[in-house]
Amino acid sequence: MTVPKARVVFATHMQAARKRKLTAYETNQLNIARQILRQSRKPAANAPRQRNPKAVLIYGSVQTIYAKKTQPHICDDECKKHNHQYFHDFSSKPKMYGLPNGDLLIKHR
Repeated sequence: MTVPKARVVFATHMQAARKRKLTAYETNQLNIARQILRQSRKPAANAPRQRNPKAVLIYGSVQTIYAKKTQPHICDDECKKHNHQYFHDFSSKPKMYGLPNGDLLIKHR
């Protein structure tokens, strides 16, 4: 069975399966078509990865960040005591990039 034939068989048999129970022959043909279609697809792992060349290095070493939560979150007494403010001290000294849409990306290693 060729790939184009498998596409037709798969589509027609799946449409029939939604309306009625398939015969043993139809089920067998559907399974064969499914296997052929699976084998014809390229695995996603082999797709080339694209890096974002538009990311701009802002800081070569981020040491500390002060942040405040403004969205709803699970909060305990310690969080309320510090007015929802957090202090992050980076020992790995990651890099900070600016993205084209205005987002910041902190990437270590």
